[in-house]
Amino acid sequence: MFIPYRPDINVSRWPVFTIVVMVLSTAIFMAQRNSWSALEEHATNFCTNEIAQIIEYPGKHYFGAQASCEQILLHLYSEKDSRLLKKYHKAIVAKKDNYRAEQFLAQYHAFAVSAPQDLTGSLMYYRSSWNPLRMLTSSLSHASWGHLIGNLFFFFAFAVIVEVIIGPILFFIVFVSMSLGIGVIDSLANLGQEDIPTLGLSGVVFGMLTLALYFAPRVKIKFFYWVIILIGSVSIPLWMVSTWYVGWNIYDYYFIDDTDNTNYIAHLGGAAVGLIMGVTLFREKRHWAQGLLSGEGSNESHTEKFKEPDQSLLAMANRATSIPVFMVAGIILLIILMSMIGLFIKTFSLQILLSLPVLLLGYLLFRMKRADRPVWSKYQSAMKYLEDRNYRLALEKLEPLAKSGYPRAQFQLGRLYATGKGVIRDVMQAGYWYELAAHRGNEHAQNELASLYIDGAGVDRDMDAAMNWLRLASEKLPQAALRLGYYAEHHPDHNKRNLKEAVDAYGQAGQLFMNAKMIKDAESVLLTLEQLAPGHDITVNLGNRIMEYKSLPMTRRQ
Repeated sequence: MFIPYRPDINVSRWPVFTIVVMVLSTAIFMAQRNSWSALEEHATNFCTNEIAQIIEYPGKHYFGAQASCEQILLHLYSEKDSRLLKKYHKAIVAKKDNYRAEQFLAQYHAFAVSAPQDLTGSLMYYRSSWNPLRMLTSSLSHASWGHLIGNLFFFFAFAVIVEVIIGPILFFIVFVSMSLGIGVIDSLANLGQEDIPTLGLSGVVFGMLTLALYFAPRVKIKFFYWVIILIGSVSIPLWMVSTWYVGWNIYDYYFIDDTDNTNYIAHLGGAAVGLIMGVTLFREKRHWAQGLLSGEGSNESHTEKFKEPDQSLLAMANRATSIPVFMVAGIILLIILMSMIGLFIKTFSLQILLSLPVLLLGYLLFRMKRADRPVWSKYQSAMKYLEDRNYRLALEKLEPLAKSGYPRAQFQLGRLYATGKGVIRDVMQAGYWYELAAHRGNEHAQNELASLYIDGAGVDRDMDAAMNWLRLASEKLPQAALRLGYYAEHHPDHNKRNLKEAVDAYGQAGQLFMNAKMIKDAESVLLTLEQLAPGHDITVNLGNRIMEYKSLPMTRRQ
């Protein structure tokens, strides 16, 4: 068992609509189960001995085993396909038993008229119907508990990334648009084919997968694995996950017989829709992912970010594998191979449709480099001007990035206005840029904005607002956690002092200092905790971690 269960990101807000979709899908499936149970009970009551003999007469069930009266009735009723009913009717006529054939039709119609509604049949999407509402409801309905649970695990792992970046309102619009787009692609790809209904969230899952890939290809997905007695988790970069799943589905579609009723067209259509939405609708918004997703080294100082890269063999190997050159080459070869073989087994238009997500994925991976993305490259250039104290050129670089919504540039621009470097000092303008960056999850901006509220500089003094911003910043910034602990312990309003929050915040600060190998700062925090909460688990744990670190040889402390 190998299942993705969550992205390895710092979630700054609840993925509200992701959770709503999961709860709604579960509730709908439970209603489907209740509806099916009522149908089974009705079929059992309907199948008297005489009727059972007539109904069972057509012979073998479509799965190949002898079917019961109840199974045949439920199969016909759930499919609602007149061609299937005619197939059973012809099977009786072929045995030269016209009387039983007419009785069979009459008995089935009597059952269908009196049967309760089949909720699953009302939610499934029939490809020839072009029904937009069914395109949406089919995404929220499922065929079994295994089908539901598997889709929800995958959906949460990928959809959280998208919702955290674009917010719940846009996420809702994206979800609906994906469902409609997948339905249209499914109908187009099956023109003239047998009208088999479809249901399940997996098409949208693939759409969320590739849209998340467009935003943050290097974010890692945590996978739970269980192999006999081995249980654990592992993190895998999203570009590898998406390449594997999309490529696997293409291979299965072309070379593996569809014995498990998997709708590969919905999967690949969803992958295409997700990438198309990213390229067309969110092309200028990829910077939204910056500052919200982990893995960018947000706790490093700006000087550390621009130091010479580690030239050790292991570090160079890591950097080489982070630029998936070999994966790009493999995908291109896979596309060529699929194209050549596909010409013989599928129509040209359908092949192009299904190759689209892989072509787009290959293009994105080809362009992807570790640190040369356009926005990031411009930001690096601005930071080098700041290091050289060339504030005028730094300002020219930072202003357009800040106005486009890049949070790190907004924070740096706020610092320039706060210090008066390169511009006339303007605390209100600094607060404006700090607040924009803070709302986009930049912990340094959150910390500085808290300072403005504490001092009443450029804004009205507001300790509650300051504490709220410090709580957000303390998740990643040890200095903010330290200040949060101080003000929780020494709040100007005595009634709002909270020693429990102070201890928790100091503990967070100590752990973050340890993560950054800032041992002297961590020891200072430990002294504060020993005075405030001696013997507390947080104090003991931090003390033990410092002692363990100091006991290591100097060569292992880096």
